[in-house]
Amino acid sequence: PKTPSFKFDFNADPSSFTVSRTDTGEVLFDTTGNKLVFESQYVYLKTHLPQNPHLYGLGEHSDAFMLNTTNYTRTIYTRDAYGTPEGENLYGAHPIYFDHRKDGTHGVFLLNSNGMDIFIDNKGGQYLEYNIIGGVLDFYFIAGPSPRDVAIQYAEI
Repeated sequence: PKTPSFKFDFNADPSSFTVSRTDTGEVLFDTTGNKLVFESQYVYLKTHLPQNPHLYGLGEHSDAFMLNTTNYTRTIYTRDAYGTPEGENLYGAHPIYFDHRKDGTHGVFLLNSNGMDIFIDNKGGQYLEYNIIGGVLDFYFIAGPSPRDVAIQYAEI
């Protein structure tokens, strides 16, 4: 697009960042008030989410299509599971989620091949956290605004 779809704001001390839509100012990813851990074999990052989010993705897994947002852990570490047991991670590793909101859908893709747990909960406010066994934080924020648009834009990465 000619005009950027997102605005990125960074705060050096304490380290945090936000990503928001340029047209509406809606905050899509916000690490404010959460510690960032970046060690050689452990990376931790937590973002705030709106209450009762509609999240999809973080596959490949055998859970429900819309992700549970209370005390939910999604492991992204490929394995070939016989019989497709419920609630288990499967063969594909796709650390992307679609966040479907009233005014549009966006995607957040973390390009990282290390094993990770992504935890979603609502204690103290809704949030999503990444617990990764290494690598870099190579995020792609996908504008959408429709789920179809997010899928097409993700395929172009």
